[in-house]
Amino acid sequence: MSARPETRTPAAPASTAAPSSRLLGGRISRWIAVILIVAAILVFFSVANDDWFTIVNYTLIAAIAAISLNVLSGYTGQVSLGIAFFMAIGAYTAAYLGGDVPNTPLDPLGLGLPFIIWLPAAGIVAGLVGALIGPTALRLKGFYLGIVTLSLIFIGQYIFLNARRITGGPQGRAFPVPAIGGATFDQQNSLFGFALTSGQQYFLLILVVLLLAALFVYNVTRSRAGRAFRAVRDNETGATIMGVNLFEAKMGSFILSSFLAGIAGALFASYSRYIIPNYWSLALSIQF
Repeated sequence: MSARPETRTPAAPASTAAPSSRLLGGRISRWIAVILIVAAILVFFSVANDDWFTIVNYTLIAAIAAISLNVLSGYTGQVSLGIAFFMAIGAYTAAYLGGDVPNTPLDPLGLGLPFIIWLPAAGIVAGLVGALIGPTALRLKGFYLGIVTLSLIFIGQYIFLNARRITGGPQGRAFPVPAIGGATFDQQNSLFGFALTSGQQYFLLILVVLLLAALFVYNVTRSRAGRAFRAVRDNETGATIMGVNLFEAKMGSFILSSFLAGIAGALFASYSRYIIPNYWSLALSIQF
């Protein structure tokens, strides 16, 4: 009796359904997370009073400053203790550009420009100051770079206390309040028929700036510049071998960090309304 030849069924090709379902599930999860976050913001926005908004608004401003520091220290691995200095640069730029025009020779200087000008200008000027300081500071590494950035705090304190026409001197000065179409954020206004308190208006503004800053940094860190930042952080010698220009990478990170710190400082000063120069101290840098 002859044996029947064994037949084998060809293996079915690997199904692509599983990866597709995982991808779809990931997208759904992200959308659910976004919806939940938006819902939480709407609930908070509708039930919280101005005391709660004060806490949350300062927290959001601190988040912008933390993003600034993360660009330099987290992604590029450079030690910095001078974030308060760049926040102060942004704050006093905003005060000069957006402050009231002086009535007497003793009043702090101000040009009375709208916040759509003084807010981005605060970041730009802080970034330019970072570009001036960076070539010298970034020649150092680690502990020594930390000492140089720390010295900016004390140099800044001396300058801010004596530049009375800009900072108000030891007594401090008032800072400008954002205004849109004549509606200033220090009083109740309406948006699409809904009454908004001062805290709610600042919340919306600061939240938008925070989201824009986070999105911008997210895109930068995933670009060629961001890969250079991480290469410098992980191994400077290896980064050089890979063709990364160490100076350009460090300078780019330092300027971007200074820019964001200036924006955070302008928002912080505007929301606080009145600040003395001593506030921009080492203690503020340590908080971040």
